[in-house]
Amino acid sequence: MRRSYGGTTGGNTAQITEAATRYFLPGGRSLPSEGLSRDQICEATRAAGLAPLLIPSVSPEIDRAQLFAYVISGFAPVIVIQPLDATDGHAVCAVGVEVGGVAPQTDPALHYRDASTAMLGVYIHDDRLGPYAPADLYPHTVGQTICTGFRIRWPGKKAIEADHWILTDLIVPVPVKLRLPVTRMRKLGMAVAEATGSELIPEFDRSVTLNCVYRQAQAYRQAAMGFGLTDGGLYKVACELVLSRYIGVIEISGPPGALFDILVDATETNANPAVLACIKREALPASAESKIRAIATRLGAPFLA
Repeated sequence: MRRSYGGTTGGNTAQITEAATRYFLPGGRSLPSEGLSRDQICEATRAAGLAPLLIPSVSPEIDRAQLFAYVISGFAPVIVIQPLDATDGHAVCAVGVEVGGVAPQTDPALHYRDASTAMLGVYIHDDRLGPYAPADLYPHTVGQTICTGFRIRWPGKKAIEADHWILTDLIVPVPVKLRLPVTRMRKLGMAVAEATGSELIPEFDRSVTLNCVYRQAQAYRQAAMGFGLTDGGLYKVACELVLSRYIGVIEISGPPGALFDILVDATETNANPAVLACIKREALPASAESKIRAIATRLGAPFLA
C-alpha cells in the first residue's frame, strides 16, 4: 500500500529572495537573482521566524531517514543538490513523501526494522517544474565514496530524461525552540528497538519497527485517548505530564501494531536526559509490560499504562 505525506511551505520566490539577501547584496539588488547560497537560505529561514537546521549529506541510508522523519513531522526541508557533472548547485523544497511497506532487515546483527525504508520517493517543489514533482533517492558512487543520488522525474517526460544530481545538504526550517535533531533521537531509538527485538520481546525478533517523528503535544494528548490506557495513565498523560509544544516521539511497533512510545523533550539537545515518559500502546503484550517498565526506569522516566 502506498501513501503520501506532505509538509508545509510558506512565502513565494520573491519574498524568500528578499529575505535571504536582506544583509548581503553583492549585485546591489536582490532581484533578479541567479540563486541563493546556503547562508542566504538560512537567513531567509530566520527572517520567517524559524530556525534553520543545516544537515550535511552523510550516506543514502542516513539522508533518507532524516528526510523521511522531518517530512512526516510536517516540516518542509530544503534539499540542496549538485549536478553530477558541474560544481554549481540547485535547491528544491520537499513537500511530501510516498511510502510503501517497511523493508525487511538485511543486517544479521540487527533485530529491528527502520520505518524510513518505506519511503519510495519524495515530492518536491522546484521553481523550474512547479509543485509535486516526483524524485527518487539512490546510492551513487563518486570516486570511492557512496553519495546520495537524487533523480528528479520531469512530469510528462520519459524516465531517461530525468535529471540526476548529488544531494549535498538538507536545510530544515524548524520552530526556534525545537533543538533536538533527528540523529540524536534515532540514536536512542535504535538502542531501544534493538533491545526490544533481541531481548525484551524476542517473539517479534526482526519485525520490531522503529520510527522517529515530531508531534505537537496537544495532538499527541488527543491521540492518547485511543491507546487503551487505564484511567490513571490517561489522566497522567493529559494532566500531569509536562510537555513542550513540540515533542520527539520514538515509536516502537510490531506485527500486531504499536507497542510503546518514548517521549523526548524536543527543546533539549541530547536525547538521553530529555526522556519525558514511556507510554504503553495498545498492542504491547501483557507479558512484556514489566520489561518495558524496566527500560523506562533506566531512562529515568515514568512508564504510563
